[in-house]
Amino acid sequence: MLEKGGELPIAVDSISMSPCAQKGDKYLFIAADGDIEVGDIVLVEGEKRAITHRVVRVSGKGLLLKGDIRPDDDGFFAGREIIAVCSAIVSGEEPRLLREDREKRVGRVTAFISLWHGRLFRLTGSSGNCLSRLAFVPFHYWHWLLLSLIYRRRSV
Repeated sequence: MLEKGGELPIAVDSISMSPCAQKGDKYLFIAADGDIEVGDIVLVEGEKRAITHRVVRVSGKGLLLKGDIRPDDDGFFAGREIIAVCSAIVSGEEPRLLREDREKRVGRVTAFISLWHGRLFRLTGSSGNCLSRLAFVPFHYWHWLLLSLIYRRRSV
């Protein structure tokens, strides 16, 4: 367990949080203080491995997690299953501090876009026929383009 005041650096090793976090970037995690919100990036222990994804919904079922670019979600996790919350993403020299108001708002917008991306994916039939999947393709690229514009590398 991560001690209060400690930091846990974890290298980004997948594209599921792209374009927010790219391979080669580094997450900096701090202990979860119980105040997890929509838009936060959290670390949880999954069935096979640790998962670092964004909270896209909070409900009585728990916290719904999803990678920003992934069409499907990870399911709900109880608050007690959260190991840590991401405080910053380091790209090169400059960290992007995610706990600041502006970055929290960007995280909430990203969560909203990502949640609807997943809903449209399910609506078109994730295992459906080829035509319904083709209807999803333009929205998938629009989703990626919008997130790319939001997460242009910008100074803190």
